[in-house]
Amino acid sequence: MRRFHPRWLPTSLAGPTLGLCVATLLFLLLSRPWNSRAALTADILLVVQIAAAVAVAAIAARTATGTRRTICLAIAIAASFAFLGRLSWTVFVIQNGAAPVRPLLEATTGAIMQFSITIGLLAVLARHRHRNWMRFEALTDALLLSVAVSMLVVQADIGMSENAGASPLLRFFAIAWNILAAANMVLVTLLLIWRGDAIGLRIASGLSLGLVTLALANFLYSRLVLLDGLPVPRSVFGLWTLTEIFLVYAISPRLKQPLAESRESPMYESESAKVRTFSIVAAILIASWSGASLAFGGTPSPLLGVALLVFGVLLALRAGHALFTQQRTTVVLEHVALAERELSGILEQRVALRTEELAEAHRVLQRMWALGQQIALELSPAKVLQRFLEASVDVLRADGGAIGLVSDERISITTTYGQGDALAGASFAVQESTLGRVTRNGNPWTTNDAGAERAGQDVLLCTDARGLVAIPLHRRAERIGAMMLFVRERRTITDREMAHVEAMADLLSVALANAELVETLRKAEWRFRTLFRAAPDAVLTVLQSGRIREANDAVQDLVGLQPVQLVGRMLEDLVLPEDRSHLADQVARVMDGEEARFEVRMWHGHGVRIASLAARLLPEADPPQMLVVGRDMTADREMRSRLAESERLASAGELLAGVAHEVNNPLSTISAFAQLLERDQLTESQRESVEVIRSETMRASQVVRDLLTFARRSEGEVGSICMNELVERTMRLRMHDLKSRGVECETALTEDLPYVTADARQIQQVLLNLLTNASQAMTPTGGGSLRIATRLDGEQVLLEITDSGPGIPAEVRAHIFEPFFTTKDDGTGLGLSVSYGIIAAHGGTITIPKSTAEGTTFRVSLPAYDPAGRTSGGVATVLATPSPLAGMRMLFVTSDSTMRGSVQAFARLRGFRVTSASDGAAALACVRSEAFDLAVCDLDAPGLRAPGFISSLRSEQPPLARKLLFLNASAGDEAAFQVRSLAKPFELDLMEGAAAGVLNLGRRVSGATVMQS
Repeated sequence: MRRFHPRWLPTSLAGPTLGLCVATLLFLLLSRPWNSRAALTADILLVVQIAAAVAVAAIAARTATGTRRTICLAIAIAASFAFLGRLSWTVFVIQNGAAPVRPLLEATTGAIMQFSITIGLLAVLARHRHRNWMRFEALTDALLLSVAVSMLVVQADIGMSENAGASPLLRFFAIAWNILAAANMVLVTLLLIWRGDAIGLRIASGLSLGLVTLALANFLYSRLVLLDGLPVPRSVFGLWTLTEIFLVYAISPRLKQPLAESRESPMYESESAKVRTFSIVAAILIASWSGASLAFGGTPSPLLGVALLVFGVLLALRAGHALFTQQRTTVVLEHVALAERELSGILEQRVALRTEELAEAHRVLQRMWALGQQIALELSPAKVLQRFLEASVDVLRADGGAIGLVSDERISITTTYGQGDALAGASFAVQESTLGRVTRNGNPWTTNDAGAERAGQDVLLCTDARGLVAIPLHRRAERIGAMMLFVRERRTITDREMAHVEAMADLLSVALANAELVETLRKAEWRFRTLFRAAPDAVLTVLQSGRIREANDAVQDLVGLQPVQLVGRMLEDLVLPEDRSHLADQVARVMDGEEARFEVRMWHGHGVRIASLAARLLPEADPPQMLVVGRDMTADREMRSRLAESERLASAGELLAGVAHEVNNPLSTISAFAQLLERDQLTESQRESVEVIRSETMRASQVVRDLLTFARRSEGEVGSICMNELVERTMRLRMHDLKSRGVECETALTEDLPYVTADARQIQQVLLNLLTNASQAMTPTGGGSLRIATRLDGEQVLLEITDSGPGIPAEVRAHIFEPFFTTKDDGTGLGLSVSYGIIAAHGGTITIPKSTAEGTTFRVSLPAYDPAGRTSGGVATVLATPSPLAGMRMLFVTSDSTMRGSVQAFARLRGFRVTSASDGAAALACVRSEAFDLAVCDLDAPGLRAPGFISSLRSEQPPLARKLLFLNASAGDEAAFQVRSLAKPFELDLMEGAAAGVLNLGRRVSGATVMQS
């Protein structure tokens, strides 16, 4: 700790003081002659030197600590008394002009100065950091040695000649000067031996030389000045000056190194014993020399003899005490050695035991760390339990274990290991099993003898188990079961082992909770991904920059690109340049937190689609992004235009019916007057003219009736129709239009053609659609020829329409029956798809057997109607009998859009409902959104052969999974899926019968009675 130093006090006066001393020495050497004036000058210089030395010592005492501070303080006090004595001498000389003879005051201050140094040295020697008895013995030995030296000095003084002029008191002080000087030299010697490492080389050398020169100066001063009354010699001034130089050098700090804390190194017992031995031996030798000198010397001194006798007795007592102390120390050391040996053995045993415990703890920690690493990577609760059980068996050094989970008042063994395999798959009542009781009360249970305890049924199955441990298991503060560990040998389970297993159970609780959360998150993500991918609308996530981050499968229908092709692209690249500014404005609105609904035109290959987009900002998304849901509105817009066209046609039909009704009245009048004219007497030419008028009137009336029949709104009516009559009636309606287009018509109708059971209006609509398409195909070439033929082909009535147009390309024929597919600028794309559905609903087919550059032939095939009921009338039978699927809901899955349309049209005629899907994902989405009675699945559709489709269907809709009918299934598929199948191509009535068989609703419907119209 650094001491406070006043600002007014200089940091060091050592330099000026040493300079003054050197100047004094030069004055003493160079002053010639040596007289009273030179002596007075030397006295003044000496007084100033001593005052400066006092200041140096005081400053050093304030800045130093420990041993050094004690030395500096002693020197400051001694120098103060020296200053008083020398100042009194100098004042006397100045006042009286002569030196005092035998000065008693200076003798007194000099003795006090020597005594101050002695006290300081004793205080330094007493600064031991050991027990008090060691400090007392060291001081005693030092005092004995000092007394011995003092007796030697006294004896030397007594042996000198006595001076009759000196008073006894002055002689006492003179002897005291020499005795204390000798004692100080002895103490300095002991100080160098004991504390030399603490005080340092600088203080040791300076202090030793200073006290030696001081002793020589005091010896000369006491003999010459105090006893003989002579003036102070020049040598005494020189020795005093050297003393000040040595002492100031000793206590002055080095430059940039303040006099700080001394190193208080401890003194050990062996070192103290050496010093005590040296002190005692030196005192004995000095006392022996003094006694011999007294015995063989000159004048005997009784007082000195008594002193020597007393000192001898003290030395004997001190030597005896030292020997006794040494013996006692030896005994104590022997006992200490024995105690240390016993303690060492105990410590070795405890260290071995502790080492074993630490090794076991390290093994347990390593196993727990390994368990933590394993279960952190496991997401399955079953695997987590298995890992935990194996680790618990290893930590407890058990022979096996089992884990039971509670469910419905029973505990089922779900995980086993080792000896616990005997319980694999077992189930017990909670109250009758040890695991169940531990689960209920929540307290661990252990025993070292399972046979002596009241064990449950689970323990009885493990006949080899002796030691048992049962620990309850928790998950989110809920007891879910218990774990039991088995030990074959009888062994007591310690509390530490129980604590290890319970700590692992706590780790398991966290792991199970995490696994459950991960499983829940996985299922939620799976549901989200399923909904995301199966969504019928296009769904995208778009970053703030406009870059697409994610897209679902429906995007392909909107923009014609795969989802992986869209990720990373800019959304504006998919939009027409004219709509990009509108898109940017809406994106900015969404990023500001608003919702937006807008329409843009998007590229779809080389075409354009109209997309309706709904966008909103995703909450807490990092980086910010928005969710965009898009729907293709192109078909909707086309449908709206088609509906408007249908409404316009319906209005035109109503107008046509009104016009036909108005035209029919004058035609009736003309016909009546023509019949009246025929009754008159007419010439042959007149009669032919009237016959022409009447026949043309009848033909016009028939056309009007056909128009009324076509335009009249009515519900569908199934009956037996003649295909030839239907063709003739339809041709009358279209003949004028065909001739205006330059089309030459030819009919080849087979006589005695069987009837067909159908809706006449729907079949006429099919024929009109085919005639319209044929005439439009021949119009660009200025007309052509059109041939309509009917014939019988086995049990099928065929209708063929052949034109001389340019033909249909192969790539167009593949999609010609798809809804909204058209190659005409003003076409609707609905005519042929509707016709296909109507014919398929009637159990027939519509095909293109030939299409070349010379023309195209459309063939319509319908089942012939047998009135005797000997043969199947195809759709006639089906339409004439109630459907076994009436009121049912069927899911029909196929990638063929034409087949989906035909089945839906057939279902409408038969009175049941069909929901269609194009692939497995769409089918699962339909199953999750509505209920179905059965499902017909085409295995060629995407995703239906995947194991995930059947497994998902069986897990989510078990009743529906038992009512499946597969199309295009191989023998391997039937064996794998264990369901019924129907080969393609198939008749619609056969599919209806197979579906009825799946539902177990009765017999096949193909042999039912035919309903006639």
